[in-house]
Amino acid sequence: MQEESSLGGKHKNTLIIGKIYADWCGHCVALMSEWKKLKETMKHKRIDDTNVIFKEIGDTKENKKKGLAVDALIENFNKKNRVNLEPIKIDGGFPTIFKIYNGKLEYYKGERNAESILKWASSNLKSKTNAYFHEKTEKPSTFAEKPENKETFFSKIMGIFGQKGKTMKKGGRKSRRFMRKNNKSRKVKWA
Repeated sequence: MQEESSLGGKHKNTLIIGKIYADWCGHCVALMSEWKKLKETMKHKRIDDTNVIFKEIGDTKENKKKGLAVDALIENFNKKNRVNLEPIKIDGGFPTIFKIYNGKLEYYKGERNAESILKWASSNLKSKTNAYFHEKTEKPSTFAEKPENKETFFSKIMGIFGQKGKTMKKGGRKSRRFMRKNNKSRKVKWA
């Protein structure tokens, strides 16, 4: 992970996950433990070709003692990192969670837990080798490979014809499978 001042979220494959919070805000205090989980998770996972930066802009007692208001901190961040781009702002109140990926700013509106925030933050990462950020999806299969109840294509067709009252002569519905296994060469005729 690198400092945001060196990358600014404008560079390719840079992800900034940020929050604007206040230490007097009950929602922000409740989010603190989930935010720590999120940071720990991101710290221990390898992210191919992506620089991940966490940015916290706080309306805290320490900042107030230094004479820094949250609005001034946001303005300072925008001057350094968002020149000619959409500036970050407090979106609907505290806490405001945002991400900047390749310069594009987006605000988070979902549940305030680490897993949901992580899914949202990693939703547009384009790393082919990074299995962590892409949910495991089954490869699309054809009808012949994966019918609903794991039947073979042939048995599925035979079930359809059997339900309509048609049967096969010389051995019934399973005769074709039996013939293939035993390498017999009988012709199968339909009724």
